[in-house]
Amino acid sequence: LDQQAEALPPAFEDLGEWENLATRVEEALAAGRVSTQVLDDLRGQLTVWRDRFLSRQTINRDRITTLRDQIAALGDPVEDEDPRVTARRSTLSERLQRLRAPGLLAQEAHERADGLIAEIDTIIRDRQADTLRERVQSPLNPLGWAQALTGLGDGYGLIRAEVLSEWNNEIRRRSALEALPFSALYLLAAIVLLTRGPHWSERLQGRVTTRSKRGRGVWRFLLSLGTVVLPYLGVVALVQSIEILDLVGRRGALVLDSLPRAALMPILGHWMSRMLLFPTVAGAAPALEVDEDLRGPGARLIVLMGYVLALTLVLTAFMDATAFDAVPRAVLIFACGLALAVVLWRLARVLRTTNAEPAQE
Repeated sequence: LDQQAEALPPAFEDLGEWENLATRVEEALAAGRVSTQVLDDLRGQLTVWRDRFLSRQTINRDRITTLRDQIAALGDPVEDEDPRVTARRSTLSERLQRLRAPGLLAQEAHERADGLIAEIDTIIRDRQADTLRERVQSPLNPLGWAQALTGLGDGYGLIRAEVLSEWNNEIRRRSALEALPFSALYLLAAIVLLTRGPHWSERLQGRVTTRSKRGRGVWRFLLSLGTVVLPYLGVVALVQSIEILDLVGRRGALVLDSLPRAALMPILGHWMSRMLLFPTVAGAAPALEVDEDLRGPGARLIVLMGYVLALTLVLTAFMDATAFDAVPRAVLIFACGLALAVVLWRLARVLRTTNAEPAQE
């Protein structure tokens, strides 16, 4: 029993991992240059650890209760106490301290995690308040454009430095080389899904709709979703092929995580342009009545809208990861919004031209 009590239970084998995370968070908070996105990610990790330590505070609870009852049964020490009682009380007290150690360590770690979470919450709230109070110069100011270009270059430099740092780490480099075969498999799957996925979906649509005339419009719609799902899975596999190497660093990982969501925008653009502007079934009218000579330009505009939205999502993740200042952030968001407005205006002209012709007739 004594030997079992001296060692921490298996649940505490990850204390080294917790110490590394806590130290990294404390250093990040002390530096004060960490982006809100990174702080939010660290807060999520701390929350997991806090809950884990809360559950560990009850370790050995029943045995501790039994030992306390045993010690209480021996009574308080007296001057002429039997040496055997004194020795027994000392043995039980030592055993009690050893059994309480895991719970005390868990309680201490829980308080540390809770304190770090509170510090992060305070910083995030202060930043949000500062953002609401801050008056940003107009994005039309040429000085802001220069700051935006500088911020893009500096952000790229930060991500590049992280990648080089990870590669120069011998342990990281060896781990990446070991993961290279798995990365190649993900990359191969990504290439197949991105290049052949839409073609497979279209062939399946053709076979099903030619064999069955009943409900073929519904079947074609459902099967057309394959042109969305398969390329999206290809992008996910592509991102995974990079992340599995674990060389991109913290900032690069935040940008990579935004790629699947961003890639979904142009993928949906291609799908929507086909579904809305072109007949889904031979002989049927398209969902939007657009002149045949305007369907091509309209489809390209819908796809372009998807690419603009994708660029906006990636740029937002990039700015969050590299702690962009308010002025260059406003400039880039304004540029993306302006590009999206131009695309929507041109698309509206296409639809308006189509609808105006019947009215003139």
